[in-house]
Amino acid sequence: MKSILSFIMIAVLSILGGQAHAQVTIGSGEPPAKGALLDMKEKEAANGTKNAEKGVLFPRVELSGLTSLQPLLNAADAVDATQKLIHKGIVVYNVKVSANLQEGFYYWDGTKWVIMGSGGNLAAGWELQGNSGTDPAKNFVGTTDNKDLSIRTNSKDRIHITSGGNVGIGNTNPQYVLDVADTAHVNNLKVSDAPLLANATNMVIDDNGNVGRAYKTASNFTFGDIYSVVMGAPITNKDPHNNIIKIPLNVQIEVTTPPHTECLYFIDYNMPCHYIKNNSDTVKIGYIGVTLFKTTIQSTAELPEGSRKFTTFRKGYSNTNAIGMPIIGKATDRIRNESDIPQKTTYSLSGYIEMNVNGDEVRFGMYAATGENYNWGRGTMSVLSYIKVLD
Repeated sequence: MKSILSFIMIAVLSILGGQAHAQVTIGSGEPPAKGALLDMKEKEAANGTKNAEKGVLFPRVELSGLTSLQPLLNAADAVDATQKLIHKGIVVYNVKVSANLQEGFYYWDGTKWVIMGSGGNLAAGWELQGNSGTDPAKNFVGTTDNKDLSIRTNSKDRIHITSGGNVGIGNTNPQYVLDVADTAHVNNLKVSDAPLLANATNMVIDDNGNVGRAYKTASNFTFGDIYSVVMGAPITNKDPHNNIIKIPLNVQIEVTTPPHTECLYFIDYNMPCHYIKNNSDTVKIGYIGVTLFKTTIQSTAELPEGSRKFTTFRKGYSNTNAIGMPIIGKATDRIRNESDIPQKTTYSLSGYIEMNVNGDEVRFGMYAATGENYNWGRGTMSVLSYIKVLD
């Protein structure tokens, strides 16, 4: 049997030997198309209609690497420069997934394997009428090497994205994240209010979205904002001492002075204070009050103008066991910010108790949050700001 098969193969090769370099048709006895070296068809169809009911099955291989011709060639031939060029254009279907190879169709470009289509799918690509089923983690418009991306109309570069991420509109060499080389018009742009720089040219946007320049002269103070806080619970202290202690009252307001502005801050507070003396005690307490502090990024210090103190009991009233009164304070603070960044300032209140030798009870802010005496008053604080742009 083996001898018969060998004889048939020799006979076929002998017959075809004279045409080994001629054009070939596979699938039928029809002559190949004039421009084709290899024409696969089952019948003739000169008008471009169906000429077969079978397809081409490409070889499935397990490529060993992105720049290797193995297993198509042995190890020695796979690295030969001449062989790499000879096999330029060969097509395979890779079935071995590795770090830099996925499953799909690849062609050899003379130095490396290049995947065909998207994910090896010959039919895949971005459609002119939209795409569906895309995965933004895998599908994208752009480059995979260190090259710029050009988007064009009428063969002219309209949007240019550099490999470093700068985007140019009408500019093929953008130097910034967004670099526009022509007139820009913006509709319905939402921006936060900010004062213009005095005696300087500012970029402005009008209500129609037009971007332009405006010159701003120095201004007077105008209303900026108002801040307020109300205490939610009393702060109580009855630690015996013969010196001065200051107790944080959890009342504070943070304000922001914008860049290149000067602000006036008017601080007001009303802090109910209650002192309850044990009946058997001889009065030994000096002063009760409130201290106003100012905290910036550099330091915390008392703002003396806003601190208040009062005397509690005198000798003639030593039988009185309780006293309550509001401490009302006001202060004005002026902050000038010549820097390019906002400057934050916090105003806060602390309770002041001097020489509470017996450890009598002192309450700040209110007598109680609930109950019959809850309406003795609550501690409040407010700050009113006025602002002007620096000259």
